[in-house]
Amino acid sequence: MNCPSSGICKTEVLENERYILKRDQFSKSYVELQQQEGARQLKILFDQNQDPSIADSPYREEYFLPLTVIENQITAQKSTFKINLLYGRIGNYRGQDLYHVKDDVLVSIKKQDGKTYLNLTLNQPELKLNELTVLLD
Repeated sequence: MNCPSSGICKTEVLENERYILKRDQFSKSYVELQQQEGARQLKILFDQNQDPSIADSPYREEYFLPLTVIENQITAQKSTFKINLLYGRIGNYRGQDLYHVKDDVLVSIKKQDGKTYLNLTLNQPELKLNELTVLLD
């Protein structure tokens, strides 16, 4: 994965689970885990390195990609397609929503040396992981 040098990236495949966007009584967004047989999601985390001299420096981005949808498109031999994904920015952002759904994100699949790579661009300049390349297998 292409991870900025200012932090650490991690990926995790979630089996039989999906995350959905919800809102609390104050209209703030959050994600909720739901069990769903056969669902697979790819969770990508970016944890920015903390600056010890700044009290509110912790920052994290989370992405939830519908891996089942992506795998179905690969099986159908499509090299480009669109998905909806859920992402969040967690840090000291008063008055801002943490999580958002991004519709119609263009995904491209590239096979090289027997491996499958997923590439997507979010066109959200405020994000650290604005462009993602992930090895799928």
